[in-house]
Amino acid sequence: MRKAASLILISALFSSLANAECIDWGRLMTKYEVDNTLKWKKTILLESFKDFTKQPGDDWLSFGIPRLISEYLASGTEITAIHGAAAKYSPSAKPDFTITGMFQRTEGKLRIFVKLSEGSSLKRQWQLDIPYPNNKQFFDALADTTCSIFEETSPPYDKGVLKSLKNATASVPAFENYIRGTMLYQSFDPDKMDVAKTWFEESKKMDVHYRNAYKGLVDLYAFLAMHNKQNRKAYSGYLESVQGQILDMGRFSQRPPVPERPKRYAIKLDNKQGELTNRFLIANSLFVTGLNASGQKQWLEAARYFEEALFYTPEDAIMWNHLAKIRERTGDTYKAREAYSRAAELNKCLK
Repeated sequence: MRKAASLILISALFSSLANAECIDWGRLMTKYEVDNTLKWKKTILLESFKDFTKQPGDDWLSFGIPRLISEYLASGTEITAIHGAAAKYSPSAKPDFTITGMFQRTEGKLRIFVKLSEGSSLKRQWQLDIPYPNNKQFFDALADTTCSIFEETSPPYDKGVLKSLKNATASVPAFENYIRGTMLYQSFDPDKMDVAKTWFEESKKMDVHYRNAYKGLVDLYAFLAMHNKQNRKAYSGYLESVQGQILDMGRFSQRPPVPERPKRYAIKLDNKQGELTNRFLIANSLFVTGLNASGQKQWLEAARYFEEALFYTPEDAIMWNHLAKIRERTGDTYKAREAYSRAAELNKCLK
């Protein structure tokens, strides 16, 4: 019995390693965001902040402080803030500005140092002294610093949007749990998603109206759906969870959503898709319709649905592979080779 269990564990380990070698999950799951980052006039890269005092429980701040500033910078109308996994895979090798910093804990206080650089030159730095932990001034102080960053970098920003972002939650514990969940989610390791899910759920408990907690779960379930699909495993249950979190966000979040920037892929719904608003859900609806058309040997119709689905999820290697096979059916060998090539770029082991 133990021998059989050991063999199963070894098999699972090799399967996981093989999958990691076949697909660069970090690059795959940030592809859409990176590809659709509009080229604004200025780019700001936010790096992790250094923990000077290294007190237990403060590790999340290294990621959380620049993450919060990057969210506030989203109120800028001519600027792109890059942070986290997207920064790792961003094609912008030389940002216009870089934000770095450090923090230290003193008795009842969090001291944060924020440094703004333009190229290799220091442009300005700030020192923030915030009552800590669990004080709303954490959000207010970083929002005020963001306003100063806008003054130094000159792009216009929407004060109403910044206010909405600042008021997303007044709970530092809710934000901390969201950040801890995001840090695990951005590992793109399916074995860490259960713990990430727990952090997001805890964030919801701390503030049921905090939209980011729901968005974190939406991203998490979308990743698990994509992961299973690329491994040819059942994935529809995860997409149902995506829709469930979106519905819960609408029911429980009483704060107005922050307007999003325009994206290259505008999501327009038709009657068949009803109220679907998430790109993964829309793509899957089109994919299933394409499979049905394929089953009835309506090759051109199937190709049309697959191509439209790929408009929303261009990172889906399985769908590119389906499109390639359909294009072979229609006799379009050029487009078939092109689709196979796209699938192979995303998943080196796809057959």
